[in-house]
Amino acid sequence: MTKEEKNSTSPESTQEKATTTTTTTKKAKAKVQEKTKSSQKETQEKDPSQKKKSPPASKKKTEKTKQETSKKEATSSKENKNSDKKEKETRNTETFAIIQSGGKQYKVSEGTILDIEYIEIEPKKKIEFKEILLVHSETETKIGQPFLKDTKVTASVLNQIKSPKIIVFKFKRKTGYKKTQGHRQLMTTVKIEKI
Repeated sequence: MTKEEKNSTSPESTQEKATTTTTTTKKAKAKVQEKTKSSQKETQEKDPSQKKKSPPASKKKTEKTKQETSKKEATSSKENKNSDKKEKETRNTETFAIIQSGGKQYKVSEGTILDIEYIEIEPKKKIEFKEILLVHSETETKIGQPFLKDTKVTASVLNQIKSPKIIVFKFKRKTGYKKTQGHRQLMTTVKIEKI
């Protein structure tokens, strides 16, 4: 072949190749689609009731679940309202105070047992807290700015204890520095007697 023949045949041959490849891919796709359609028709002919009945059943199920959830929500909202009313009633009758001890604030009521920061006092002795931030009773609520004057909370000391152990771990990378240390904070167990 000469150069002229090559040049003349090459564009035509590439166009022919492109058209043949596109037609073959189109034919292959058409065959696959025909096979899937024929298999779907065969399954419908074998059991036509499956495809027709399944959508309404699923709709019924979703409708039932929606109705059940709406009923549950309605009953739960009623229960929540009733419990909120009960909580409000108990909140109003309960007398409590907020005291400060050891840099921490505690909400206490009569009979409450709590662990506070260590205070040097012997067990079974009485202690008075004078740093009171708030006192709430059935009739009124007193708020201090920052503390209330002429109010006290009396408590009796039950025990001097140590809190559960915490681990203090210090680490510096690339130097091999590791230091593990345990710590148990001293605590005083107190029972509130009178507000």
